[in-house]
Amino acid sequence: MKPVIIALLCIIFYSCKSDRKDDNQSSTEMPTTPQNITIIINNPLKKQIFFDWSSLLDAATQPYEATSAHDTILIKSTIPVRLISSDMIGNSKIVQNTFLLYPNDTVFLAKPQSITNISGKSDQRNKELSFSPQFREQFGNYEGWSVSTPFGDDKPAIRLQKIKEAYQKHIAFADQFFQVNHSNSAFKNFMSKEFYYKQYFDFLALYQENLPKNKAIIQDAQVARFLADFKLDDSASEIPIYGYAIFLLESLLQEGKSEIDFYQNLKTKYSGKTRDIVLYRFVDFCIINSSKNISTLYTYFQKDAENIVLKNNLKEQYQFMANTLNSSGNKSLDSSTVIHFSDKKTLTWKQLLEKNAGKITYLDFWASWCKPCIEEMKYSHEVQKKYPNINFVYLSQDENYKHWENSILARNMSKESHYLIGSSKNSAILSQFNITSIPRYMIIDQYGKVLNADAPRPSDAKLKTVFDELLIEK
Repeated sequence: MKPVIIALLCIIFYSCKSDRKDDNQSSTEMPTTPQNITIIINNPLKKQIFFDWSSLLDAATQPYEATSAHDTILIKSTIPVRLISSDMIGNSKIVQNTFLLYPNDTVFLAKPQSITNISGKSDQRNKELSFSPQFREQFGNYEGWSVSTPFGDDKPAIRLQKIKEAYQKHIAFADQFFQVNHSNSAFKNFMSKEFYYKQYFDFLALYQENLPKNKAIIQDAQVARFLADFKLDDSASEIPIYGYAIFLLESLLQEGKSEIDFYQNLKTKYSGKTRDIVLYRFVDFCIINSSKNISTLYTYFQKDAENIVLKNNLKEQYQFMANTLNSSGNKSLDSSTVIHFSDKKTLTWKQLLEKNAGKITYLDFWASWCKPCIEEMKYSHEVQKKYPNINFVYLSQDENYKHWENSILARNMSKESHYLIGSSKNSAILSQFNITSIPRYMIIDQYGKVLNADAPRPSDAKLKTVFDELLIEK
């Protein structure tokens, strides 16, 4: 019986490719060049605000945490961005809301009481932005770091039934919401498809840790039928969970295949926008996990894919990873490499020092995911204005090139002074200076000699005293 069910699942899932509906007209037309998504923060009470955001192409998110009264975040993107706000109520309750932001969108973020509010420029936009808070009030948090895999303790068939029941409740909520609140058709379609593919993602994600063992779940006839009913839809390719759900399913079906065979099977099995996004998810996964086949898979993708945005996004990530692998064996400090943000060129540590020779240099070791690092940035910019005769150089330990780049653009930082450490795991720069935690600050003199290996933070008033003394001595 087992071979019959598996064969049925593969045949039906493969055949549904030909049943794809041609509803691309309902998808949102995205710009071909990056546009600003503007987040204006108005927080006069200076309450703690935390949210994280990601492009719909990225698996990981980028955090924002501050108590600033006013701030503006600029996100450049050709596709929608998902923002998840997080608020702590009391000592234990966590409230998380999800908001979909579009290129050219402007939203206003405030925290008048205990929960972060987001509004737009029009009544219709405000209604769309109210979808998540109303959903959360009825069902609890939809996604975010506080949300665990649903019904994880149940057997597969029971889990499946509960997930399908939850999906029906979510769709009923959406139908009722849109009857009362006039919304853009693209937003309605997005949420409908998001809920549909979320049930597949929720079901499959639990079984990825031990694929050889968990592949047995498809012996169950109900599970096999559920997976076989998966609907392919090119217009859903801009919804992150769509590509992930297919990737999770294929990981189960193709368990044991080599990475090259896995890629070729995906290429043959799918077509159009769906093929591009599934191949992208797989190759991106291999890059993040430092696969030995990165170079081959990346070359395949650049040849096979049609989506320029996906190709460019993967190109930047691949180039960063290639630089990481090439420099991982460098034990010499002088030969360790960094990537310059402004021109994307690779410099050795020696070249970086030569570029900043003649002035005292303040080094800032940080990362886009480091909340204290980001909080210090505003103080750093203030100090920098008061000391134009001192170089400020920012060295990021980000492992994701796009997250580093987006964080700099979002906060309108100086592009000329930012560098990415080529291989943070093996970098002689970090080991030589014993950089084990961030933020960390150092001061180097005009000849490249370290004057202070653990300098005060920009928010520390002692830093100005240190600078004044150094400038007098110089």
